Amino acid sequence: MGHARLAFLLVLAAVPVVRAREEASAPDEGARRTAIRKGVAYLDDRLFRLPRTSGTPQRPFTFAVAGLVHLMNAETRTGAARASPVIRIRDFLVDWVDGVADRAGESAELPDAPGHVTSGRLVQYTWPTAMAGWFFAELQLRGMETPAARRALDRCVEVLVAAQQENGGWGHHAWHSSPDDERDSGLLPPDLRERVRLAGHSYPTTLVSASNVVSITLGILDAMGGREELGPCLERARTYYREAQLDDGSFPYDPSQRSACLLYTSDAAD
Repeated sequence: MGHARLAFLLVLAAVPVVRAREEASAPDEGARRTAIRKGVAYLDDRLFRLPRTSGTPQRPFTFAVAGLVHLMNAETRTGAARASPVIRIRDFLVDWVDGVADRAGESAELPDAPGHVTSGRLVQYTWPTAMAGWFFAELQLRGMETPAARRALDRCVEVLVAAQQENGGWGHHAWHSSPDDERDSGLLPPDLRERVRLAGHSYPTTLVSASNVVSITLGILDAMGGREELGPCLERARTYYREAQLDDGSFPYDPSQRSACLLYTSDAAD
């Protein structure tokens, strides 16, 4: 199930129809509602049959987005939501977040570098944790949270704040390493590894896409109030975006790139 399809369903369910200008025909409301019903039925039929995967945590991210679709769907009132997959999604994400939070506090559970996907280590957890936090926040706003969900939301915040990097952004995950840690040497000789790093070809410590998901969730929680620790965290994130933005107004994959469309510059290729 593609993330793009889920995001599209979320937008359909959350955003009201905007009156079209005279030169454009307004979408038919009946057709719009039919499309949403078909999309929600698609999720209900397939969500809990998603296979487990190693590496990229597709299930928690997809579950959280699907939960938001249900909560933001105008046809899903509070009573109906309690009988919908929302409860199963909530319970799944509570267990998943607890596991991530427990492991993120142990350095031995983290990979050795930002680009390492070491078997058995905790990797690529920032953006699904953020999406789970957004889902828990929406439960709270609708009076549907439980003590376990409230605790999971608190743990989401703790994990995300701890994973923020020095430049104010977020990568896929935090990592554990030291300058003399031989596990981070990979297959490259030290001198060549250093040349690759200086050329900007090492894996970035932060990604604009991961930072987007985390910043949205923390911004929502900051607006809800009661979390003073988020103020300084979000101010560092604002600095991150100001420094990452390119001259043409766009953003690169990561701030070390100075082009949003080219993988390598001509200088780096030389």
